[in-house]
Amino acid sequence: MDKKLLIGLGLAVSTGGAALIVLGAFKTVRKVKVRRKRKQLKKLAKKYFKGNQKVLDIIDGLSSFEVRVIFKIWEKTGQKAQNFKFPEAISSKLPDVVKG
Repeated sequence: MDKKLLIGLGLAVSTGGAALIVLGAFKTVRKVKVRRKRKQLKKLAKKYFKGNQKVLDIIDGLSSFEVRVIFKIWEKTGQKAQNFKFPEAISSKLPDVVKG
């Protein structure tokens, strides 16, 4: 065989192998992130739903995409709640309403 052909085949195989390694690493990182987010969702479910087994089973049944979407919603609503301020008229009366 020609040296040029062998060099071309070697480069093609090495490039393909490198692409497979990068793809495998990307998928592994994504799986680890989803597993960590699923664990955080379970902690939140235990905290806010008092460890309700049905809620935990639902979290176990969610796909990776659904876990990522729910976690993004949770993060964004948390940010909005921190930035939320009552109007001045309501905030001055709120302590009186809470006290009864």
